[in-house]
Amino acid sequence: MWIGTNSSAGTSSGNTALYAISFNLASTVSSASLNLYYAVDNILGESNPGIYINGVALPSSTGLLCSLCTASFTQENHYTDSNIGSLLVSGTNWLYVDAVNQGGPAGLIFSANITTETTTATPEPPSVLLLGIGVLSLFAFAGRGKRFASSSSC
Repeated sequence: MWIGTNSSAGTSSGNTALYAISFNLASTVSSASLNLYYAVDNILGESNPGIYINGVALPSSTGLLCSLCTASFTQENHYTDSNIGSLLVSGTNWLYVDAVNQGGPAGLIFSANITTETTTATPEPPSVLLLGIGVLSLFAFAGRGKRFASSSSC
């Protein structure tokens, strides 16, 4: 999806276009990283941040110049942030990229890879062992009670 600040955002100098893409996560993550590969004509986030996750600006994403891209998409650039886990939620998330036009046609080509890690609580071995002993004890007492009841009914 492309959202411009006005109808000529892609043709006039100084205008911006906000590119947005949604993605879904099935569960909450404990840690995550973003690798963004892009070619832009002309700059990401000139005086404002250029990359956002769920509306939160990512650090060091202001003024990401594409020095060889002033007239065309001739250089692939890379941005990475290995600490975005706290910005992600279970369900729908959004990646926003803000491109600023420095004159002439403007645009953005990008590919993003978000790597996530989830943590699940697993019982520790002593807890599992105690649970097993408890279940075996119940079966032992239940069996003992049946034997006692059948021998005393004579």
